[in-house]
Amino acid sequence: METVEAPYRIDVTAEAGRSLVSTRNLPPGYLLLQEGPAVLGPTALSEPVCLACHSPTSLLFRCPGCQWPMCSQTCADHPTHADECSVLAQDTKGVGIPVNTDATPRYDLILILRFLLLRKKDPDMWEKLMALESHWQKRKAENEPHHSAAVQYFLKVCPMEHEENILHRVRGVIMTNCISRISLLHLGAVSLQLAMLDCNVGRISRPVMLRQLAACRGTLDEARAILRLEPPDTTEEKWIMMEEKERRRLDEIMEQTQELIDEEYGTAQMRRSEEDNLSLEIGDFEDTSVKKVDEYEESCTR
Repeated sequence: METVEAPYRIDVTAEAGRSLVSTRNLPPGYLLLQEGPAVLGPTALSEPVCLACHSPTSLLFRCPGCQWPMCSQTCADHPTHADECSVLAQDTKGVGIPVNTDATPRYDLILILRFLLLRKKDPDMWEKLMALESHWQKRKAENEPHHSAAVQYFLKVCPMEHEENILHRVRGVIMTNCISRISLLHLGAVSLQLAMLDCNVGRISRPVMLRQLAACRGTLDEARAILRLEPPDTTEEKWIMMEEKERRRLDEIMEQTQELIDEEYGTAQMRRSEEDNLSLEIGDFEDTSVKKVDEYEESCTR
């Protein structure tokens, strides 16, 4: 079977570290590479999403173990959530747990946690990810509030026996190499080959480069990061079409959620109405009884 040479090579520079550079002219629309993510999770700033399926969710249900918002008990019991649940459950004061439906940077903790769990679950992948560029010394020195908060969270609130500098490196790798897709599914992923793409996309091709994280309910097995070179005149149009499609899907989810809320609210209202009617009936009965007693006592005095 004939081996097809990859249309890119790995270059190393002092400015960009390791990067992928094209080895020949590539036409617009060429599938450059397709790779599953090494680690996948919500974006650092995200509205509430389920930690199992990554679908948008509300605060109506929380995982009984860690108290993070989830879709249902089924998702809370999913094997992919078990390891992270036991770590997050240490946060008994709710320091990092989302408290409302607004977008929150607290989801920054989830991707970091899943990265940290690889140290024992998949040591080989852990080593490969830790070899990616992180700029962690610079990030540590800058002491940016979100970066420092995440490091302190896994040092003091949910400790996992990782050294402080390891935590700085892990978040540095994520911030440097993560590809985010902020739309219906607020997802971020780190992939080994995609991480080596130079930020200066002109080194690959002059056309606009479109990076899309395509995820089916956000599960690790189903997600694929697909990089295509798109002609400049079609890229914006495709994004608009994708956003509109996902907006309609989000509207459907919100409508279904509202229907469930309305149904639950209506049931509660019905219960209250039945209770009110019962109270009225009991009140009428008591009034009638008192009246009859009064009439009987009056007849006895005659």
